[in-house]
Amino acid sequence: MFRSVVFFLIVVSSFESYANEKIEVPMDMSSWIYKEEPTACNLIHAEVPQGKFYFRSETNNQVTFEYELANTLNVWKTAELSLLEPPWSELHKVTEMSQGYKRAASHFLFRDHISETLKSAEQGKWLQLSLHDSSRSKRLDIIVPTIRAQSPIAEFIECKNRLPSMTYSDAKDTFIYYRSGQKTLSQNQRAQLSALAEYIHWDALVTKVLIDGYTDSVGSRLGNIQISKERAEEVAQYLDKLGIGKENMQIRAHGSRYPMMTNDTDKGRSKNRRVMIRIVRNNETVVKTLTQHQVTSEGQ
Repeated sequence: MFRSVVFFLIVVSSFESYANEKIEVPMDMSSWIYKEEPTACNLIHAEVPQGKFYFRSETNNQVTFEYELANTLNVWKTAELSLLEPPWSELHKVTEMSQGYKRAASHFLFRDHISETLKSAEQGKWLQLSLHDSSRSKRLDIIVPTIRAQSPIAEFIECKNRLPSMTYSDAKDTFIYYRSGQKTLSQNQRAQLSALAEYIHWDALVTKVLIDGYTDSVGSRLGNIQISKERAEEVAQYLDKLGIGKENMQIRAHGSRYPMMTNDTDKGRSKNRRVMIRIVRNNETVVKTLTQHQVTSEGQ
C-alpha cells in the first residue's frame, strides 16, 4: 500500500513539473488482460495513474500499440516505444522499436515493429515509453513490466490469427483498376480479390456483394458496356471460385457512364476503367448512390 501511494505521488509530481523523470510501474500493480471484440483483439495493461497501454489488432497481419495519457495537458509531442531487459537481468540494453504517431492531444499510436515487440515481451522483455516535449529538452520514461503476460499474450495472438487480412472499412468498397484494353485479372488483382473473399467468409453479417463494371470514354457506347460487363463477370467468377456464391452477387455493367474523374486525361481515364465491389451487411439497406456527375447528368 505504501509503495502504491509513493508511486501515485511520483506520477503526479512528474506530470506537473514536466522534469526529466523515469517512472516504473510497480510489479504488484502490473497485469495484462486479453479482451476480444467482434472485430478486434486487445491486450490491455491494467490501468495505472499515468494512463492506458494496450496492444490491438483488427487484422491478422498488423498489431498496433497505443498509449492514452491520463493527463490531457498537451505537453508531450513525440514518443518512442523501446524494449529493455527486466531489472534482474545483467544486461542493461534498451532497444528502440517504434516511433509514436500522435492521434490526439493525449493519444499516441505505434505501428512499426509491434509484432516483434510483442514477441519479445512474451519472452520476458519489458516495455519503455519515452515522451518528449517539442524541443526534446524534457523527457519522461515510463517502464512497464510484462510479468505474468505470457498467457494473455498467447490468447491475443491466437485471436489475431483468426482475424481477416483487411478491416470492414477496407473491404466495404474495393476497386479493381484496369489498363487500357485489359480484360483479364492480373495476379495482383487476384490477390486483392482473395483477401476480400477471406473477409466476406469471416464476416457473418455480409449478405450481398454488388459488382459494378465501368470503362473510360474511349470507344463506342455499346462496346464499352460489353467490356465493363466482361470485367464485372470475370470478377464475379473469380469470387465464386473462392466460395462466394453467385446467388449472393449482383452484377451490373455501366460502360462509360458515371466516371470517377475526367476522361480528358490519362490519369482520369485510368481511374474510370474499374470494377467496384461493394459488400452489404444485413443491417444495411442497398441504396443507389449517385455521384455529383450522376446527379447532374440525370437531372438534365
